[in-house]
Amino acid sequence: MPVKRVLVTPGLSMGSLNMAGYRETQGQYVMLLNDDVIARTPGWDEQVLAAFRSFPDGMVLVHVNDSVFKDSLCIFPFVTRKFCSLMDGICKEGYRRYRIDDHIHNIFDLLSLLGHHRRVFLPDVLFEHTNLEAAGDGAVHYIPNQAIHALDTTLFDSLLEERKGIALAAMGHIIGDADPIGFARCQHKLDQVTDSVAIRLPEHARWLHTGISVSAAQPRVTVGIVSADFRSAHAIQCLDLVKAHTGNYELILIDNNRDPGFNHSREMNRMLSICRTEYLVLMDDDVLVEPGWLGGLLRGVGPEVGVVTPLHKDRYGSLSYAGIVMSPDDTGHHTHILEVPNNPRPIQTICSAIMLIHMDRCGHVRLDENYSKYFLDIDYGLQIWEQGFQVVCSPYCQVTHLAGATLEQGSPRSAQLFEEQRLRYWRSWVDSGRIRKLRQGIWTTIPEITWLTQMSEKIDRLVTDGAKQDREAFLRHAHAAVHTLRFYPVFREYIASRARLGIGQRPARADDPETGHLAVLLGLTGLQPVLFEEGFDGMNLVLDDSIYYALPQTEGTYSHERIVRSGYSRSFEAESAAALKSLILNSKGIPLQGHIRQPALTRVPDAGPAYRSIGRMNPLVHYLEIGGYEGRDPHPAFNTAYYLANNPEVATMGMTPLEHFLEIGAAKGCKPNADFDPLAYLQEHPEAAEEGINPLVHYLLHNGRE
Repeated sequence: MPVKRVLVTPGLSMGSLNMAGYRETQGQYVMLLNDDVIARTPGWDEQVLAAFRSFPDGMVLVHVNDSVFKDSLCIFPFVTRKFCSLMDGICKEGYRRYRIDDHIHNIFDLLSLLGHHRRVFLPDVLFEHTNLEAAGDGAVHYIPNQAIHALDTTLFDSLLEERKGIALAAMGHIIGDADPIGFARCQHKLDQVTDSVAIRLPEHARWLHTGISVSAAQPRVTVGIVSADFRSAHAIQCLDLVKAHTGNYELILIDNNRDPGFNHSREMNRMLSICRTEYLVLMDDDVLVEPGWLGGLLRGVGPEVGVVTPLHKDRYGSLSYAGIVMSPDDTGHHTHILEVPNNPRPIQTICSAIMLIHMDRCGHVRLDENYSKYFLDIDYGLQIWEQGFQVVCSPYCQVTHLAGATLEQGSPRSAQLFEEQRLRYWRSWVDSGRIRKLRQGIWTTIPEITWLTQMSEKIDRLVTDGAKQDREAFLRHAHAAVHTLRFYPVFREYIASRARLGIGQRPARADDPETGHLAVLLGLTGLQPVLFEEGFDGMNLVLDDSIYYALPQTEGTYSHERIVRSGYSRSFEAESAAALKSLILNSKGIPLQGHIRQPALTRVPDAGPAYRSIGRMNPLVHYLEIGGYEGRDPHPAFNTAYYLANNPEVATMGMTPLEHFLEIGAAKGCKPNADFDPLAYLQEHPEAAEEGINPLVHYLLHNGRE
């Protein structure tokens, strides 16, 4: 390792010394370290780098176990150069000796308040801090110089507003800055913070046990696969992929051989009773794993986690599961979350197609064998919460879940069995009050779950008080609520059921003085189009899935399929009623035919064939939120299938292949297609490297003219 020595003027403050060293650094990652520390963990640098790789945007703080403050304070922080650019350096030169670590730590506490937990603690990486003194009680402690500490504390307190600005800037790097209203809300939230130390909460730390690695001599993971028949094609593929992409594990197979008395819960309990390792992966035979899947599940394990599930894709490659949300009406109906989290996300309960169980914590919990097919996983996940442990979905692992391979979904037998077991769930959890205890107990400490409660309360207020609100204000609030919940289908169904109940036998019309607000909510869900306004300049206005459409009064009823194929003499589409009316009036007297969209809704012409039929979402937004995880090509020059085949680790990193290429891949020489070599291109065009432009972007901007 090359060492660079920097000579400075004697008597400099610690802040100035750190900045003098920082100015000489050139690497992507920077650590603050004193000379009174002993690195006790071999290979610590690779473990730190592994933590950084999970956050390619660079907005992350990694800190090790100093044996004194541990996870409570980042005594020796690692940060990225990209983050340092937001701070104008690694620290403030005015700090004499103390509070430098507090300064960095507090920025990430503020970021956590905004919903982005980016402080990663590595408990297994030990940097022993030797600056300890014997105290009166005979023990050794870290004892600061109180006079200097007081001076640095005064400076630290005075810089709170500056740290808030850095936290907001960091959030901008994480989510982009296209939502000024959202940023205003975040600014308001940070305005409430007056005490930096008061927000130093243990839940802001994301523990990463780098020591979780399976051993060939003493396997820590058992993989148990339950099958109705291991001779089936999907079961053979499942087993082949587990063997191909897993190392150092025990494998247990239970083949029911198509026994008509097959009980899924009973077979899973047999696995639990057999397992003797620290972790058990229980999975069905219609789950197809990918490279790195087991490590991605293990990365979801934190100090309070009992069960981890991965992301699911369906057989077509679309995201189909990122957790389960129960309907707020407590009927037992539920749907999957369809949003990839940034970090392991606590979820109400699980799909048990594949789950990692921490046996030391939850190995004693059994599945209820009265659930033979459905609700066994709903019940099991809730039981884990009752034991005081979290259930999480890990974004670092994704699998393909074929679903329905054993019992066809939607079949009469499937529907009958679902309803029978839903009623059992209702008696066991709702009627008994157990689910209420979770809502009023442990779930109140989980922000991701309390948010669900807050949103259901917001929906209830829109339903009960909407008729009393100013119409324009109600429309804004209703649109915002439904948009926020777009990845939670169960809420759309809940909104629709409440709206339909309130409307009753009346027509669903937004201009109804009594139930018009309910009709608006129903139209926003996309589950039923509603008449928004009749006879505006000879057109009927219809609200369907948050989009407003207009069709001639004289040409029949609304049909979205007919709209899409320009089946009316002319029709219009806009994101608001006001914009729709402007389109209609501006087109008056112009001999236009077919379907006319508001310009903001028009697809980008060169977005590529895969995006010309997306319909209602801006193509870039669709790619970043959905398409990238479905394996779509964002541009003819970027071959997603080729990129994933040659860089399989991307599938477990919680980012789209294009994001990986732009942030990480190009610099490593990852090719976006078979014909373009980014490193060779940079050698031929050094000006691209000098300007810091991605080589493929540079090529496309210049159209290969050079």
